[in-house]
Amino acid sequence: MHYGLHDRRLAITMSPVVSWKPSPLELARQRSWLLTAMTQQLRIRFEPDGEDALSMSRQQADGFASLSCLFGEDDPKNVEPEAENQPLHFDASAIGVTKRIARLVLRPAAHIAAAINKSTLVECLHALDAFDCSCVGEVLKEVEDKALWGHWFADETLCAAMLDKLVDGPAIYQTFLMLPGMKTMVAKRIIDRPDVVAHYMRRVELYRNKAYEQAAECVWIKNVMATTLTMAEKGEIELTKEKLENFLVKSTDTATVTEAMEKLFCSRDMHLCTTELIEDPFKSGTSTHIGQMEVQCGGQTKITPGNHFFSLAHGVEVNQGESMKLADIERFELLLTPTTDYGLQTACFNGRAVYTLGGTELVAGILPAGSLCVSVGSHTEGVFQATRFQKKEQYVGSEATLAEVEVEVTVYFYPMRTFALHYLRMLIESRSFDVLGEVVHWTSKRNSAPVSECLCMFIAYATKELICPMELLTTWFSHWEDTLSSWTSTKAGRLISGSDPADIQPHALRIPTLVQLLSPTIDGNIKSDLKATLLSQPVIDTLFDAWLASKPGEDAMDTSSHARSTNDSNKRALDTSQAPSPISDSHTPNTPPHGGDKDAKRPRFQ
Repeated sequence: MHYGLHDRRLAITMSPVVSWKPSPLELARQRSWLLTAMTQQLRIRFEPDGEDALSMSRQQADGFASLSCLFGEDDPKNVEPEAENQPLHFDASAIGVTKRIARLVLRPAAHIAAAINKSTLVECLHALDAFDCSCVGEVLKEVEDKALWGHWFADETLCAAMLDKLVDGPAIYQTFLMLPGMKTMVAKRIIDRPDVVAHYMRRVELYRNKAYEQAAECVWIKNVMATTLTMAEKGEIELTKEKLENFLVKSTDTATVTEAMEKLFCSRDMHLCTTELIEDPFKSGTSTHIGQMEVQCGGQTKITPGNHFFSLAHGVEVNQGESMKLADIERFELLLTPTTDYGLQTACFNGRAVYTLGGTELVAGILPAGSLCVSVGSHTEGVFQATRFQKKEQYVGSEATLAEVEVEVTVYFYPMRTFALHYLRMLIESRSFDVLGEVVHWTSKRNSAPVSECLCMFIAYATKELICPMELLTTWFSHWEDTLSSWTSTKAGRLISGSDPADIQPHALRIPTLVQLLSPTIDGNIKSDLKATLLSQPVIDTLFDAWLASKPGEDAMDTSSHARSTNDSNKRALDTSQAPSPISDSHTPNTPPHGGDKDAKRPRFQ
């Protein structure tokens, strides 16, 4: 028989109601549980002898899990009728909470924040954590408002105490300091508390995975450092060479600033990343801004060695055009250039791109440690990345073009590297060449030598208007025992050959040092240009005068400023025959990245 909806409801309504009455035993259990719940007390002791205790009922303890769990089961069926109403005990001295603080926090949720003031904040946060307050999130937000309105953190003692707890205290302190209003307070003082940064750096090294890099606490400390850098550039925080050196060494758990530099620039850790899908990435003239980075994408049909290489962005332009067929593409190109119109004037960035077609990944760029985008006191140098398209054979005969390819670009900002760049900038601006040579020099026998070369070249190009490249390069590599890699020599030769001979003249006695550093494998055209610059008449006159003065072994370094002015407006396409970057897949394991025999030393100039 079929019933409609109305019929079924009627049948249910007319069904007989079964009444249930609890048994006398069940009624006794319920009465016993209710009596216990209403009258049983929890005595919170603060002294070993149990005197001077606080008493709480089950209802009062409900908002604190550490206390409410002591009352046992909430189900009256589990309460024996003969259960005695014995008082419960909790030893608060074991968790470090005093009676004065307990009185402030053991109250209804709506009244906890009102009871906390500046002098009791640190202790009350500890008590809320120890008693496991269930409404701690709401309480912390209310306390944050009170702290901001009352200017609590103008008190340096309170700030120091909170930062101490951030390192070795329970998580509630971190939760509180991660609230939006607290970031500025921490940012103002983080430069004087490298131990706080070191705490997070150790955790990053311990976990060694991307998941922790994106964890809320790790993102927070990196944002704090970014805020510190912004405040420093606005003059709200004083950064000195001494402060920065101390911060870099202690925050990285290293012994010297040289080791700190090596650790920061050889590691990809501690970055903030922003990922965006580029609209019409290969359209001619298209560029996109992601944060402080200007991004351009392109494709190249010329064959180049290696699967991936990078170069400085100086003088390079990408090959754009949506009509190029995938079957003709040899490599994908990415040009990343820092901008300083807004944001930080000194900063370190990097980026990578993932290229897809119809949801299928075509190729993904890698992120070499030596690849950098830097701005140094508003002077910038970007990076050009090229990634070989190894799947091109799959698209032979296909009509697919670059117009159909989607590009997802991720830009990385490195706060710790940026602090290091500030330190290097100060050394350059103050002409602290002896310190610069010691700090930046990483011996060529170490694996970090290619990174040191890359860092030097990116900074040299970025600061070419600030300091004569000849002066910077010969200082940077003053203790270098080997010749520089072909990549570095090519970049150095091109940079110096474009200098005004008048800027080279005061540093003419550095020419022998430079010549010994450069690899003889650099391009012939660059050799010719370099020769014309270094052997110009003003430079020769200076060398001749030094010879006449019978002081051939002394370096007549002029410490005055010699700014160079060059016209870089004429863009040139990247020479695909140039040497690969010192960190690329073009090197074989048996070939040292700095070129030549691993144990060969360059001849010393006599």
